[in-house]
Amino acid sequence: MKRIAFAVALLMSVAAPASADFDEGFAAYERGDYETALREWGPLAEHGLAEAQYNLGVMYGKGQGVPRDDAVAVKWYRVAAAQGYARAQHNLGVRYADGQGVAQDDAEAVKWYRMAAEQGYAGAQHNLGVMYANGRGVPRDDAEAVKWYRLAAAQGNALAQHNLDVMRGQERAAREDAAERAALARKVAERRDAETRKAAERRDAEARKAAEAARKSQMAAEARTNLGTVQGAGDAVPRDEAEAARKNWMAAERGDADAQLNLGVRYEAGQDVLRDYVEALKWYRRAALQGHAYAQYRLGFMYFVGQGVSRDYLRYVEAYAWLSLAAARGENRAGPLGEQVAKEMTPAQIDDAQKLVREWKPKSE
Repeated sequence: MKRIAFAVALLMSVAAPASADFDEGFAAYERGDYETALREWGPLAEHGLAEAQYNLGVMYGKGQGVPRDDAVAVKWYRVAAAQGYARAQHNLGVRYADGQGVAQDDAEAVKWYRMAAEQGYAGAQHNLGVMYANGRGVPRDDAEAVKWYRLAAAQGNALAQHNLDVMRGQERAAREDAAERAALARKVAERRDAETRKAAERRDAEARKAAEAARKSQMAAEARTNLGTVQGAGDAVPRDEAEAARKNWMAAERGDADAQLNLGVRYEAGQDVLRDYVEALKWYRRAALQGHAYAQYRLGFMYFVGQGVSRDYLRYVEAYAWLSLAAARGENRAGPLGEQVAKEMTPAQIDDAQKLVREWKPKSE
């Protein structure tokens, strides 16, 4: 009997960052400057950013810039996986399957593979299929194995495609595999087309409604923001990034907090504009002053890491105050980060920050 192929090697590619904060670390990693990469990613990982935590796990697992330490690699994979980061969940599953840095435990491996697989991660889907095919950590179930292999194979995973061939037999695979994959691709395409059409119809209706409201009232900032969002997505109306940005800007200038937040994100990330932390800070502050919880969280984060602000006494005071206000308004990420900020503060700084929180009141523009 041919042996089912099992991907046991960890996924070692470092995650390319979505946030501008990662750029220097990622560029350093790419050129082999691991010391700089660790210095850039370390604080962000400590502050709870899953991509940075995953990348540290990779570096400790490979001994890049630090002595190889499987236990430390597992630690960083675990904290990133707990935030739902699929790559870290997959790598943690591999660690449990192989007993690297942890006691070997097939049931625990299955648990983490499943979390990543249900997010659509092809490597985890393949490995979960292997566990079912071999009865490791779960009762053996060929039908369940084939289900996960097919999902991974549809994404181009070569090992999953190979394992499907083995389970079906070479003769049957030669006759039916091409037709089966084509049928699967058609079903996936048809389902996606149907979902896309429904979404487009909903967005088109929303766009028409927003456009009508905008024509009736040029001062309606919320209608301009909604229409700009749909145009930027390019689904329901012709894609027009410039028009979407213009309407978002107009809404932000008129005091719409969501639009102000959007501008802050654009300037912080350098999205369609030159990256400008000072400008990002300005728009986050305008939204935060109106009580926008996520804007308060972003404002607190920028003060903490020193983006667009002076690194002085007031930096931590402002950071702690804005994070406390965001946490009080239900922004879950603000509380843990606020605790990290407090560790860097003196009692006098904490008193000053708490006074700002007590005296703060939202202000409408």
